[in-house]
Amino acid sequence: MHRELINRFFHNAAGILRPDGEIHISHKTSHPFCKWNLNELASKNSLALLQCVDFNISDYPGYENKRGSGLRCDDPFPLGECSTFKFFPKAPEAQNFIKVSVAGDDISR
Repeated sequence: MHRELINRFFHNAAGILRPDGEIHISHKTSHPFCKWNLNELASKNSLALLQCVDFNISDYPGYENKRGSGLRCDDPFPLGECSTFKFFPKAPEAQNFIKVSVAGDDISR
């Protein structure tokens, strides 16, 4: 459920992110969270990993973590091992060109 939320977030954010913009996702890196494969989710949504750094709560004033579901969804949880993954938009893939020679002139299309 939460992995799909991240996937949909990446999909929507990639559509509005400026070319020089970044998405920061703070995520637990211990088991089982390390199996979420954020890089793969990002890549499927035209995003690439720029950097992965240890999460530092002081870098994000006002940050509050939440469980996200269940009766205690608004309760915080122990952060434990976590990192901030920084993603940026992938450059559009280069177009394929066909080079044709007509009467000595090169034409690319």
